[in-house]
Amino acid sequence: MYAVTREDGWVVLHIHSVLTPGKTMEGTRLVLVKSPDQPDAFDFSIRTPVTPQRWMDFDAELEAAWETIIQAMITGDKPIIAAAIMRYTFYWYNFMPLARGTAACGYTTLLSLFWAAGMPVTASIPLRTQVDWEAILAEHPDNFTTSVATWLYPSAARGSMGVEEQEASKLFPNVEMLPNVEATLDTLRKRIEILNGVVAGPIPQDVP
Repeated sequence: MYAVTREDGWVVLHIHSVLTPGKTMEGTRLVLVKSPDQPDAFDFSIRTPVTPQRWMDFDAELEAAWETIIQAMITGDKPIIAAAIMRYTFYWYNFMPLARGTAACGYTTLLSLFWAAGMPVTASIPLRTQVDWEAILAEHPDNFTTSVATWLYPSAARGSMGVEEQEASKLFPNVEMLPNVEATLDTLRKRIEILNGVVAGPIPQDVP
């Protein structure tokens, strides 16, 4: 490409809005820049445009997607809940200033929402697949869902129940039966301890 254009450049997909049909937003830029003082060397990177309008647009999409999840949870219709979760995740991945940590947080949130909806995901991400890139290279939440649902979706998300749900119930207890987080981790100290892993016991008082 550089041999043709002879200048730095970038390409970007336009992300379609569900909140405002017909509207598009700028996605993540794929950037090619020639390295200075190095013949035939180039920097290939991704960059997220940080503009006030883009932030407002994605904020509105994420808020609307979250409300859709809440309303879907109330109905209890699992396929609709799954679609709402995927919509929220799609806009998160396309909005974020991309880093592996941000992508991991997005996927963790997706898994948590499926679990909260009573259909925990037990599938592993396939080899050579990065879920965030499936969203970045899609123009619409439906395209993103189609690209990952074949391996990600539990049977309940497809409107049926299978053996996997029975196995998952052994690993993932019903969220309604779990302790209340606010009551269990009622101090800052406890929250820091749990974030650092399993608490082995009280910290000795003589430790400086």
